[in-house]
Amino acid sequence: MFLYHQFCEMAFTNGEKAAIVQEGQTISYRQLSRFVEIFSVILTEYGIKSNSRLAIFLQQDYKYIITAMAAVKLGAVLIPVNTHVKPDAVSSMFTQLGVEIVVCDNQTEIKLPTGVSKLRFNLEMTESVFQKTSEIPTINASAPCILLTTSGSTGNPKAVCVSYHSFSNRVEKEFQIFQLSKEDRMLISMPLYHACGQRMMFTALCNGMTLYLLQGFTPSRWLNIVKNAAITYTMTAPAQLAQIVLNEQISGCSFPNLKLVSASSYLSVRLKRQVLEQLNCQLFNLYASSEADFIALDCCDNGDNGNLLGIPVTGVQLRVVSGGHLAEIGEIGEITCSSPWLFSGYYAGEAECPTTESDYFSTGDMGFTDDLHRLHYVGRKKNIIISGGVNIFPEDIESKIALLPAVQECIAYPIAHRILGEVIAVDIVVKSNEILNLMEVRKHCLKELADYQQPRQIIFVDHIERNALGKIVRKMKPEGRAE
Repeated sequence: MFLYHQFCEMAFTNGEKAAIVQEGQTISYRQLSRFVEIFSVILTEYGIKSNSRLAIFLQQDYKYIITAMAAVKLGAVLIPVNTHVKPDAVSSMFTQLGVEIVVCDNQTEIKLPTGVSKLRFNLEMTESVFQKTSEIPTINASAPCILLTTSGSTGNPKAVCVSYHSFSNRVEKEFQIFQLSKEDRMLISMPLYHACGQRMMFTALCNGMTLYLLQGFTPSRWLNIVKNAAITYTMTAPAQLAQIVLNEQISGCSFPNLKLVSASSYLSVRLKRQVLEQLNCQLFNLYASSEADFIALDCCDNGDNGNLLGIPVTGVQLRVVSGGHLAEIGEIGEITCSSPWLFSGYYAGEAECPTTESDYFSTGDMGFTDDLHRLHYVGRKKNIIISGGVNIFPEDIESKIALLPAVQECIAYPIAHRILGEVIAVDIVVKSNEILNLMEVRKHCLKELADYQQPRQIIFVDHIERNALGKIVRKMKPEGRAE
C-alpha cells in the first residue's frame, strides 16, 4: 500500500501544516488523516474491502479527496464519475463496471441500478462504527486501483484500468520530472474525476505539499489563487490557458516561481508565446493519456515548434510505427509507447481487467521523430481526412489558421465532394473587438497551406463546441456544399 503509507508518513511529519485549502477553508495534515480514518471505518461498515468497486460522485472539494484516500487505504477500486453525465448513462456505467457503492452529497439525486448502494458523505460515527477499526490489507501490486471511464456519455463505457503499482509509479514520476518538494503549493484546476486530477491529488498529499482546489474554473479565479496563494505548480488544459492569457487581469502579472504544465497533445506557437510573455513563468507541455500517462515532455523555452511534443520521459520506450515497421526519422507513423506506469487494459464488465495485447500501447496519435530524438505531433489517426487519396490532418490546418491574430479558435472538418470524396471546411471564431474577413483568411491559407489543404468552405461562427475538459468536440459533417 505505497500510496496510503506515504500519506500517513506525511501526516505524521507535517502535523498542523495545511494539506488542503479551498475557498478560505483549510484542513491540516493531522485533520485530514483523522477524517480519512473515520471515513475508512464507515466504508468498512458498508462492506467496502479490498477490490470492492467504489464510485465517487462528488464535487470538486475535500470530501472527494477524503473518500479517495479512504478507499485506497482499504484497497478498493476507485471509479471517479463525471458529475455532468446524464442519469441514465450513470446507471448503465455502474452496472457494466460492477459498482457496489457510490459516495455522493446529500443533495445529489442519481438513478441507481439494483444492487448498488448509496452512501451520503458524512463523518459522523455511530456507536457501532466507533467501536470498529479499519485494517490496512495487503494488496497485490497488480490489483486494480482506478477505473477511469473514457466514454461517460454513452451507455457502453470503456474504462482504463490502472493498477496500484502503475498508479504509484505515476505519482512518483510526477514528483520527479517536475522536481517538486514538500514546500510546493499545488493548484488543481482540472476536474478531480479526470486522470490528471486523480494523480495530482495523490502526488501532493503523498509528498507533503499544500493542495489548493479550484472549484469551478474561471480565468479570474485562477489568476487570483495563483497570485494570492503564491502557487508554485499547476496543470491546465490548453483551452483554460487560452482564456487566462485573454483575461484583462493578466496585465502586470509575473509568476517566475510558477511551474505551469499544459496537459495536451500540443500547444500552438501563438499560445506558447502568449503564456511565456504574459505570465513570465516556467511552461511545460506534457504529452500524456489516461492509458499511458507521461509520454513526452517539452520544456517550452520559446514559442517555436508548435507541434513539438518534446523528449520522451525517462522510463518511456517510444516507437513510431508506419505500415507495420518502425518509422525512419521524419517519417509519419502512429505513436506507441511502453512504461512502468502503463495501464493494465480496458475494463467493460469482465470479471477481471484484461491485459494489453503487447507491452506497447498504441496512442492513436500520428507523429514523427527528428534527428534530435524529439517527438512531433501531426494529428489524431481517426481525424484523418482523405481528399483525392491524400491524407490530411485537420490539426495542421487549424494550427496554421490560428496564427492569424484575430482568430480566437477554429476547427477543420470534412465535407462531401462528388469527385474528391472529402474536402476541407473550417469554422472560425473571431476574437471580440477584432475584425476578420473571408479574403484575409483565404490569402493567409494560400501562404501557409499546401494546395490540397486549402479549405473549400470557411464559416464564421460564434462558438465551437467543447467538452467538460475544454477539448474541441469533433463532429464529422459528411454533408455540405463544397465551392
